[in-house]
Amino acid sequence: MRRARWLAAGLTLLGAGYTPHEGPQPPSVPKAAAAVAVKEPAQAGVVEMIPHFGPHWPPSSADWWNDLAQDAWIHPLPGPVRRMPKTDQRIFGAERPGQRPVECRNGHCGVDLGGEIWGEHVFCAHDGVVDRVQRGPNDEHGGQYVRISHRGGTVFTQYFHLAAIDRHIAPGVQVKAGDVIGLLGDTGVKESTAHLHFTVSVKPSAEWLGRVARTNRLPD
Repeated sequence: MRRARWLAAGLTLLGAGYTPHEGPQPPSVPKAAAAVAVKEPAQAGVVEMIPHFGPHWPPSSADWWNDLAQDAWIHPLPGPVRRMPKTDQRIFGAERPGQRPVECRNGHCGVDLGGEIWGEHVFCAHDGVVDRVQRGPNDEHGGQYVRISHRGGTVFTQYFHLAAIDRHIAPGVQVKAGDVIGLLGDTGVKESTAHLHFTVSVKPSAEWLGRVARTNRLPD
């Protein structure tokens, strides 16, 4: 009897030694993840269409104006009335001789403002950094002018035909909306009276050339 008990105990221990041990199991994989794991690779030459989010590229003129309207801009000439072009020949796209950029409707690339008071102040229209200054003779390219970079170099304003430029205005100088950058004049003007030729151009990235934006719709 005792021998039978020892034999049964020995068989039990022997069976335990040979029972397969499963060990720790990997965490369960969700069905969605498993589906991704077994997804067949894309066939050669087949391009998967990835959904596009955000604004379309490149932005249109309307996109730029809607974006710029969110900023604080001022009119480049003194008030209290915001002065707009007085004649059709002063508006953006007005007919001009010679070859003109397509984005300017093959015509006038900007707007002509003021002229009632020779020498009145010309203001910076928006916070930025002075990009270029032309103080010397420049009769063939707009006379004395200032170009200012805004919004990290993606938008530029230009102020042409100035009678004089503030001595503190130099490339690299930071300016604020409302700072006086010069005086309205007639340098470089060929067939009209004194006025400010004002332009806005956009450059979405370093790879793009600057593109003049339609500026009949001036910032408030």
